[in-house]
Parts: sequence; C-alpha cells; structure tokens
Amino acid sequence: MEKRSKNIEEFTQKRVKEAGLETAPVGLYERIMNTIDLIPVGQFIYKPLISRKAWIWIAVIVLSILAILIFLPWQGSAYANEVRENIALDWKNPLAGLELSKTAIYAIIGIGLFLLQIPLLKKQLEKRYKD
Repeated sequence: MEKRSKNIEEFTQKRVKEAGLETAPVGLYERIMNTIDLIPVGQFIYKPLISRKAWIWIAVIVLSILAILIFLPWQGSAYANEVRENIALDWKNPLAGLELSKTAIYAIIGIGLFLLQIPLLKKQLEKRYKD
C-alpha cells in the first residue's frame, strides 16, 4: 500500500516538474480590471429607528407620568390607593451601611472611566477616518 502511494507521489512530482509552473502574461491583471465596469455605490448613512429627540420626549413623558402618580394626591379606586400605599417613599439612603474594599472602589472607578472614554474615543476615531 505504501509502495503504491509512493509511486503515485513520485509520478505526480515528475509530471509537475515536466509541466512547470505557468505564469500569467504581463498586464493581465490591469486588462481584467479595466474591463470590469465600476458600479457607483452610495455611502451607507446610519439612521436610528427612533431619533434622539424622540427618546428625549419619551423619557420626559414617562418621568412626568411617574411624578404625577407618586406626588399628586389621587382619589382613585381602592386598588389604586392600595398600590400607592405600598410604594415605599422612605427617602433614606439605602447605601448608608454599605462598606466597600479599596479594590472594589478602584474597580468601580476604573469601569466608570472606561465607560466615559468609550464615547470620547469613538468621536476621535470618527473624526480621524472622516477626513
């Protein structure tokens, strides 16, 4: 079995050496590229489905509805009054008893700086590749 595969390998090597490597004629690439018609492609402009202005309006509406429900006295149904009473309006600091190690504080600060740098670097890269 090995002798047969060795014979086949020798045969193919011999034929490849006899045939030699073919080379393309000089200027073939340029001629092919000249015959190809260029198709103008417009630049893709990203447009979000919901604009920034719309997101701001949505946030204002949601926050105003929440403020109205929480702070205005409401003479609604018994169920609504029960729900309102169940909302805890203790304005105490829930993080007053929280103790963090120095490592955790450094990690939080590092993540904060990282998240701050992302938009800044994105703007810088957009300016660089825009020109």
